[in-house]
Amino acid sequence: MSQAQQRRGSRFRLAKWTLIISISFVILSLSILEPLARSLVQNHDSKFDLPQTTQSNHSVAVDTQHFQSSEEGGVEATSSACAFCKILNEPELVVPQTGGNTCRSIQLMAAKDVIGSNTCAIIQKEERVCCPEPESAPKQDTVPRTPPQNSPHPLAFRSSLISEARDDDSTTLKQPLHKRSVRFIPYPHKTLGSGTSLQCQWETRPAATESYLDFTQQNAYTEGVCIPLTLNETLHIFSTEEAIECLSSRLQNRDIKLMLAGDSYMMNLAIGLFDILLSKHITGDEELLESASRRVMLSSAHNELDKRRTENATLPNVHFFGSQCYGRPSLNTTCRQIVNKLGGGNSSDYVWIIGAGCHIYTRQKNRKTSPSITPERAVSATVQEINDFLDTTDRIIFVSPPFYYPDKRFNDIFVRDQAEVYRQLLPIVAPENPAHPFLDVYELTRACRWKNCSYDRAHRSRFVNRWKAQMLLNTLCDVDFQ
Repeated sequence: MSQAQQRRGSRFRLAKWTLIISISFVILSLSILEPLARSLVQNHDSKFDLPQTTQSNHSVAVDTQHFQSSEEGGVEATSSACAFCKILNEPELVVPQTGGNTCRSIQLMAAKDVIGSNTCAIIQKEERVCCPEPESAPKQDTVPRTPPQNSPHPLAFRSSLISEARDDDSTTLKQPLHKRSVRFIPYPHKTLGSGTSLQCQWETRPAATESYLDFTQQNAYTEGVCIPLTLNETLHIFSTEEAIECLSSRLQNRDIKLMLAGDSYMMNLAIGLFDILLSKHITGDEELLESASRRVMLSSAHNELDKRRTENATLPNVHFFGSQCYGRPSLNTTCRQIVNKLGGGNSSDYVWIIGAGCHIYTRQKNRKTSPSITPERAVSATVQEINDFLDTTDRIIFVSPPFYYPDKRFNDIFVRDQAEVYRQLLPIVAPENPAHPFLDVYELTRACRWKNCSYDRAHRSRFVNRWKAQMLLNTLCDVDFQ
């Protein structure tokens, strides 16, 4: 081999080893700096701080090298981006404990992050709040979530009314509460709030074995509660005895009658209230899979409460009326007629709890007009009908429509318009208009993302309806403790 060839071979070997050493140094540097860089985006007071995004009615493209965003709610990320669902239940929903970030901003952050990173794992945990449940997911009978470490004791919603004997920082009460009185609140009742002030997060709480909790309270804590931060100090979970005392004409020395009416969601709410008043889960807590089973269960609950009332006159008068206020005929015809007929004149102790929305909307949308009515006009006509009904009918507690999951049963227009009906209702009901009492269940149904929250992605499971009934009791009743 010539000297020239030997020199070229030496230079090639030197260049090769220089390149290998350089690459190794870069890899080593990245392995040291990457965790440090990740830690800089962490916030010690929250799980992470994400950049706030503004909503727009137009499609936008942001850093198309990494991801694209559209008004339909999808984000297309590169193959190396942190995986997050493309379709969001509610892009503007503020996710708890994330520094005020929305589902949209979390989705955008995921598209910028790298799959497999620590930050990506944290972001992906919020899919349970922001993303639809997979349709193929099996139903589970147990609730999978435990309360955050800073959750108050399950009975500590009314801190000024609770007497606790504690030796340490544990959340175990050392003595029971001493009830002083339960009071019925006549029209216009008590306003719990509406809209975003009632956003909550479902959780179980560790007090189900306390001996001074009754069957109803123990099951509420075991099955799940959803307590808005605005009500953390005032919301009370009623025992069966307390619910009966509040609604009893004899014990309150008032002529109290509860009349519930409306669509299938109101039937479920009525069954949840009967579960509490009867201190049992009617028909073994089986889920109500179709309308016939709801009617059979309501009839069974009515009969049992009426039978018990013949033996115990302190039990309350609670009745359900369905078809008159279902929403297929106008509320201003059959529903108003039955309210005027059975409403008790000027008595503030007669309480009508009525809810109807989707059937009013469907009837309005399908009206034979020329030109055909648009979805936007159907929404406005639905809200106007409800407003006219409340203006001309006395002492109605109107119940909000639920949140609808995006699903093959409901097209995008229906889901969007039901949310819009709800939003347009808020200015005409309490607290904005105290003359129109309002029970808002939209946020608590939107927040329930466990697989057992709904069996058909429209109607909620029995434990959710019992929680709706607890919210109703908090609207109608007040409990004082010493």
